[in-house]
Amino acid sequence: ERPLRFIAHTLGVAEGLTWETHYEFLKACTVMGLPTPPMVARCDTIMECMRHGRALERSRDDLAFEIDGAVIKVNAFAL
Repeated sequence: ERPLRFIAHTLGVAEGLTWETHYEFLKACTVMGLPTPPMVARCDTIMECMRHGRALERSRDDLAFEIDGAVIKVNAFAL
């Protein structure tokens, strides 16, 4: 038996919604009570991204689920 859980991590098709960034979308999901990845961070520089990635790598064995890497996203849906 495999316990399955849902985690909102990205936006599919959503007509009429006004989120301009991925981070806004994730914060809205949290407000709506939807689970989101606990390790999400908004970084302003590539160095912040690299530091967060290294921290994630160090803590990946402590997560409640398996991951095979990290994703860095540009935080603007318009792009």
